[in-house]
Amino acid sequence: MTKNGSMANGSTILAYGSANFLVLRNLDDPLQSEIYNHNIEKPVICVSFSPNGEYLAFGDDKGMVRVIKRDPKDIFTTVCENIVSDGPVMDFAWSHTQPYTVNYCGAGKRRVGGIKIPGGTGIGELIGT
Repeated sequence: MTKNGSMANGSTILAYGSANFLVLRNLDDPLQSEIYNHNIEKPVICVSFSPNGEYLAFGDDKGMVRVIKRDPKDIFTTVCENIVSDGPVMDFAWSHTQPYTVNYCGAGKRRVGGIKIPGGTGIGELIGT
């Protein structure tokens, strides 16, 4: 799933998964792009920006959710990394207030839950059919 968003530095970014890579393209300057692939073992399925553009959540086809933060020097750091489902992560929704909560839904047995950012602490999950 491709998402448009704005990073904290104000640039408009298009983020999408391409195999085991997270691709970030600057829409203000299309020749600028970055590829993030730190420890990504499965294909990236879903990507979402936090409301302020400071964080980026992405999920793979085996239920791993990662949240990364980009600092002013354009260096990415991993905020959290959790296996949240036994199937693909299908979508994210962010809370609109800090500290943020990123909610996820997947296609496995554990389908819906949330992670508190910063810190990467799980805040629970809903189990059901």
